Amino acid sequence: MRTAEQILISALLVYYILLLVIVILSFIRKRSVTKGAAYEWLILFLLPFSGLLFLKFPIFDAHKTAGLDSFSGEAKAKRQKLYIADIAKDREIISIQDVLAINSVYEKRSVVMDLFSYDSAQYVKELQIALGDPDTEVSHYASAAIVGMKNRLEGKLSATKNDFLNNPSDENAARYLVSIKAYIESGALNENRIRKYEELFCAFMDEWEEEDPLHKQEWFPTLLAYLTHLGYKEKTLALAEQFVRETSSQDAYVAALKASYAFRRTEDFRRYLAELRKADLVLTDYHYDILQFFLQNEVRHEK
Repeated sequence: MRTAEQILISALLVYYILLLVIVILSFIRKRSVTKGAAYEWLILFLLPFSGLLFLKFPIFDAHKTAGLDSFSGEAKAKRQKLYIADIAKDREIISIQDVLAINSVYEKRSVVMDLFSYDSAQYVKELQIALGDPDTEVSHYASAAIVGMKNRLEGKLSATKNDFLNNPSDENAARYLVSIKAYIESGALNENRIRKYEELFCAFMDEWEEEDPLHKQEWFPTLLAYLTHLGYKEKTLALAEQFVRETSSQDAYVAALKASYAFRRTEDFRRYLAELRKADLVLTDYHYDILQFFLQNEVRHEK
């Protein structure tokens, strides 16, 4: 599609061609030009130049508001980006949950359609709320968004599994574990499905014959969390002890503290806490917050 500048220049070119033809025909007919006629021709010649001045106006600036270009595909794409950005700003002001709680069917449909369009994975909880909405369109869009997200995650799960089966490298194993973890933590699974895929994760970790032990150890915190949730007490505590002895890392100590706390192993919990206090480790903010929780919990028990 031609730009506004091109349209205007083409129009001016046609105008001057027609004006030149009229002047030539008039001169041929009259063979002379009066003073008044000369002024008229001069005005007709100079007047269109005012159109050129509009080229300097912001209306024709591609970086500002579009003029005649506003109907082009590029302009529409720009407006869509701005629209999405505005949605993101609006969500900082009013939560999606608040929008779903109001009585405006139009607003609810609009926000659920936005989630359906581009970021449903980030708003699973909100979509689950929308599933129970009395408006059939709102609940339908929410259901479609959740199903679409689950299909994408399951597709990724299947693809990474096949990649590992075809090439059982540590990198492919890590990608498969990432896809399982993403599916478990998507928020779209019920408790039974969560436990099923946690079992799958744990079984794969048992069967994975790693090339480099460090690659497998990176997944121990997640494995310990899933084993704890599944209730495998002895296996969890043994792996936590192994993790601490092999790495002496802050990840290992925090994972061991979580496991011993979950299964009420007070002696192990205090031993790990004492070792961590003596260890020469610089804790991240995340690990420090967890440690503070355990220290406060220890104080309460001592009282």
